[in-house]
Amino acid sequence: MISQNVETPISGQEACKIIGCCYEHLLKECKAGRVPHYKVGNRYWFRISSLIRWMEDQEKSSLK
Repeated sequence: MISQNVETPISGQEACKIIGCCYEHLLKECKAGRVPHYKVGNRYWFRISSLIRWMEDQEKSSLK
């Protein structure tokens, strides 16, 4: 049974809209291990909450 608290993953194209980058750049960053994601087969999947947390961390580190 799947918990109701499980967040539905989003595709790379949807993640690009949130982050504000093109798909090719997102794939490059994923392959380099710089963007939170997981891979199933040859598809990359993302959680909105992880992307938002990652963007907040990026913003904080730019202010140091």
